[in-house]
Amino acid sequence: MNVLAFRNILVASIGLVLSAMAWPLAGCAAQAAELELRSIDVKPEPLGQLHPKLRWMTRDKVRGIWTTDDLFDKSVEGDKTKAQVIADAGFNLAIVEMSPNTDNTRSPVVDTSKPYELKHDRSKSTDLETRLARNVAEAHRVGLSLFIGWKYGTHHLEPYRKYRSPTKGLATTTCCPLDEAYIAGQHIGKWAVKIAEGGADGINIDTEMYYSDTASYHGPCVCDDCFAAYLKEYAADWEAVYDRVPAEKRGEWLVDRKAMDSLESRWRGGAHYAIFAAKRVENLWDGIRRRCQAINPAFVLARYHVFDDVPGMERGMGTSSVPCLMLNANEYPHGAYRSSFQRMNRIADDFPVLYLPGMYIAVQPLDTLADNALQALLYTDGWWAWYGNALLTDGLSNQYGRFGTTSRSEYLDRIKAVHAEIETLLTLPRDQWPKRQDGKLNWLKAKVDKAEAEAAKSPSDETAKALAEAKVDFENYMKLVRQGGY
Repeated sequence: MNVLAFRNILVASIGLVLSAMAWPLAGCAAQAAELELRSIDVKPEPLGQLHPKLRWMTRDKVRGIWTTDDLFDKSVEGDKTKAQVIADAGFNLAIVEMSPNTDNTRSPVVDTSKPYELKHDRSKSTDLETRLARNVAEAHRVGLSLFIGWKYGTHHLEPYRKYRSPTKGLATTTCCPLDEAYIAGQHIGKWAVKIAEGGADGINIDTEMYYSDTASYHGPCVCDDCFAAYLKEYAADWEAVYDRVPAEKRGEWLVDRKAMDSLESRWRGGAHYAIFAAKRVENLWDGIRRRCQAINPAFVLARYHVFDDVPGMERGMGTSSVPCLMLNANEYPHGAYRSSFQRMNRIADDFPVLYLPGMYIAVQPLDTLADNALQALLYTDGWWAWYGNALLTDGLSNQYGRFGTTSRSEYLDRIKAVHAEIETLLTLPRDQWPKRQDGKLNWLKAKVDKAEAEAAKSPSDETAKALAEAKVDFENYMKLVRQGGY
């Protein structure tokens, strides 16, 4: 082989190698070019001066009770109504749960071509027609603010769009959080407006989705409509991308293009797709709120479950003068704790929210509940009791009743004393308040103490295992406290 031929072969070989090396680079460049991840502006929305009708919320702190009982019914106390018993205990907010007509099956279709039992027709609410006005009148007679409790993900009514998880596929019953025609129309929005028209002071939307696929959303929705809406905004050729990416691969596709943090991440965070979805959620709930506040400018949209687990919702539900009340469930067994105070810090300059830890009556001994209520009133925006019927009714089961053998009157008297104490403490300088406690730390320490006592009293493999597990839980939590502080 002469030198010229060898040179030509060498040049050709080098060219093939460089070409092969360039393919992945070209693929990456093509991926990057598919999306333009322009920044999305999320402005802080801190609370300012509240509406005159709502200034009691920050002056006196919110003291809520959540019940399914009607406030106008007579109590077991004698001639008093249940509303009067609640007010006498120092509560200032009652949440009365209501619903559309339902048989509690999943997503029934109302067939308008044949008779359909009124009691199962979810397009109607006998509760609101027959109970709302009397509850409003009685609550206001005794000086209580009244919110109506309403479930978000339970009483679904076809037709509606289903949620698609980035990891778990298309839901069977969970609704897409951005199906505006459904959520703002037949499912929540129309009922919120009717509640405002009926004279209630607010609506508490329960986003723990009892009859849906899961109790919460696993990441932002990537259903056909949500994915297309994103591509239309940020993809150069959105239709080509939409047609090319299989529905079950959308989450992976977004992660590969740095538009989503990871498939395991929750909805919160700085991922571009999640921020876009949260802004759309905010706009949807802004619309519902505006419709309600056109009827009553001080009408409050509250939410139960866990703060910011549907990002954008609280921002849409609240304004600087009419806050979204966040009835948080994480504190149920032990009261306010490390994460409660961290959330308070997040909210302070960024969210139009008042944060209210819930106390689960059936699992907190009376002394513990009283201490935890006082801590929440001092160091968060208030507290609320669940299941409130336990303070108004006897004979309830363990899950819905009171702790141990403590009577209703003992609970009510102690809660009244806590509310009286807070009225005094709020007039004092902060350095004269009881020191802030971590309720979960106290709870876990009490579990260790109890397990140690049981192991000493009745030594066995079972009590030794229970003690070891209690110590591990305590130490794991202490690691978080040491690492993160407050």
